Amino acid sequence: MKEATTQKVSMKKTIEEVLKTGECQVHHPITGDVVFILNPFMLNQQDAWHNLEALKDIHILKQVIYIDLEQETNPKRLKELSLDLQELEFHLQDLWGFSRDARYHRFWEYPKCTCPKLDNEDRYATGFVIVNSDCPLHGREPAFVEHNFDVTIGSGTDQENL
Repeated sequence: MKEATTQKVSMKKTIEEVLKTGECQVHHPITGDVVFILNPFMLNQQDAWHNLEALKDIHILKQVIYIDLEQETNPKRLKELSLDLQELEFHLQDLWGFSRDARYHRFWEYPKCTCPKLDNEDRYATGFVIVNSDCPLHGREPAFVEHNFDVTIGSGTDQENL
């Protein structure tokens, strides 16, 4: 029993170690810039160091999809990419050891999303979201709306008055 505990503790790392190595950094697939840093405190808390490379890979895939979203003009493809991001968010929750819960997805931060950011930020993790019916990613999208949330849908003009 003591041996297993020792192995688990040895997976945990100090912040100093992580800062020296930069191993928690996720780099942009094109520019190489650091775009995300995985939280070493959370890696320790969730005992997720063994998933570090997979976590980083998923964040890189998210960046690739962000690039695709910024360049894409086909409405159907935009919605498909949005749903791909949603699946990646679920996969991240699995890797971190959390339950799959769409309430913790920050979909309004996706490129080209026109859903109200402040309203959704205020409602974060409640399960109640506001979707702009004209949003190219989420508006009038049954797969997004029915699967995840209690949703208020409105036009872009209506959202400004909320």
